[in-house]
Amino acid sequence: MKTAGDAKPITRNPAETPLVEFTHEAPDAREVFLAGCFNEWNPTSLPMTRDAEGVWRLKIPLADGHHEYRFIADGIWSGDPHACAYVPNPWGWCHCVVEVAAAPADNIAA
Repeated sequence: MKTAGDAKPITRNPAETPLVEFTHEAPDAREVFLAGCFNEWNPTSLPMTRDAEGVWRLKIPLADGHHEYRFIADGIWSGDPHACAYVPNPWGWCHCVVEVAAAPADNIAA
């Protein structure tokens, strides 16, 4: 299992709005939401949209740093098999982790 120490940050241009896209494969789900530390784990405030292939997507702005999250598909909480890392939570499951970091100025193409 990948841990938070294994996480490779998503880098972005510091001048850009830091939008991060979350995806969840649940083609038979009627509704999917994203919950995490960025929305106080609210299970209904961030609805995702299903694309033609049945993949649920949502882009949200995230500040630089460590963010934990999970998906809720038809009321059932689940993890992200594509998360960059996982950390245990108090309920015996793992939270998924995404790390967001601004790219160093010398790594940004003009």
